[in-house]
Amino acid sequence: MERKNLIEAFRLTWSVIENVPIYEPIKTLKGNYKVYHDNYIQTIATFIYWLLILYTIISC
Repeated sequence: MERKNLIEAFRLTWSVIENVPIYEPIKTLKGNYKVYHDNYIQTIATFIYWLLILYTIISC
């Protein structure tokens, strides 16, 4: 709860990412798996980007 209060002190919202699904075409490398794979990588990259920004704000 302390972390949530710290984040909200900067007028940010605490939210949780439950999971990022790995769709069947990625697992089996069939169909248009490349599209799913590219979207998956972009999702993870976006998550890391915002995580680093949040970490930078909190650690200042």
